[in-house]
Amino acid sequence: MLFPSMGLSLVGVAIAIALVPPISASAILLARGDFSLAGGAALLAFTKVVAIEFSASLVLFIFKCASITFNIKSLVKAVPRYSITIIVLLALGVVLIRNLDQVIVDQTFKTQTYGIVQKQITAFPGTFLESIGYDSTTSKTEIVRAVVRGPYELTPAQVATVAVGLPVPPKGRSMDFRVRFVQTAVITPNGYLYNDTAGP
Repeated sequence: MLFPSMGLSLVGVAIAIALVPPISASAILLARGDFSLAGGAALLAFTKVVAIEFSASLVLFIFKCASITFNIKSLVKAVPRYSITIIVLLALGVVLIRNLDQVIVDQTFKTQTYGIVQKQITAFPGTFLESIGYDSTTSKTEIVRAVVRGPYELTPAQVATVAVGLPVPPKGRSMDFRVRFVQTAVITPNGYLYNDTAGP
């Protein structure tokens, strides 16, 4: 091997790359007071530490078995030593799967809401959806804020028509749909332009 110490250096760099970002993100988010995201980043860092420890133990066990005759007894003797790590990995797997499921549910809700609002808003002459935001800081209400542009201000009845078709928020929260209307007139040499979805 040209550089005997390169293998160890690459392992150290790989571990540093895996652990430093989530730990740094957790510290920054904790300093900002965002405890939910800070906890998520810390959970990711802890998961990586456990995974690295388990992977290293597994590799060492495989190399040890390669140097001797492998038998079931050696495997049975090794299992108790790794039982705590295996249990922790399984527990982390359950937590991460639940978090992934919640992310998928939230993203599905946001995608469906955006599509419905965009379709309903474009039904009004010259009106288009600029952006949409979601606020679920309260546990009971999902606030959906839509920024709408157009030449004619929407009425509460029109906003209510859009809100009726929106999907039910996850976690049993109620829907609070709000529209921030920005009056916009896009004018070209040929007249008014009512479908300028890119904004003025």
